[in-house]
Amino acid sequence: MKRIFATVLKVAKTGGYLAGLALMTSFSALAVANANDIRPQVASLVSSPGRCELKAGKKRCKMVLNLIWEAPKAAHYCLVLQNSNVPIQCWENAWRGSVKVSFDASEKTFYMLKHWDQDGVLVKTGISVTGTYKQRKRAQRRKRGFWRMF
Repeated sequence: MKRIFATVLKVAKTGGYLAGLALMTSFSALAVANANDIRPQVASLVSSPGRCELKAGKKRCKMVLNLIWEAPKAAHYCLVLQNSNVPIQCWENAWRGSVKVSFDASEKTFYMLKHWDQDGVLVKTGISVTGTYKQRKRAQRRKRGFWRMF
């Protein structure tokens, strides 16, 4: 990078300000184009949000979540729900992707990224289901012994 800026300064001194500016702009465009094509070293699957909080009096948690994944190389990938062979969505010749999913569960649920034609799981992520703040505090009090006052 230092060599690039040294070249830009040299061109700016000899060829004028506009030549240096044009060269610098072309290097910036090249850097942005290369940054968009940087691939990860390992596969990843991220959910947003990562947990679902139950509403008061409800037994199931419902929300819409985003699942975003990346893989080191382009291939055919499918996103599946744990204990299900039916894919939520598949991508052909892709190394990253995202999808919105309707979440409806009463306990922690896992989503997995798999190769289209293989059985092994490439990566997985879990969405935890938590109670409301009031429910969690009540459960903490129940776990304490009768000798604890606070």
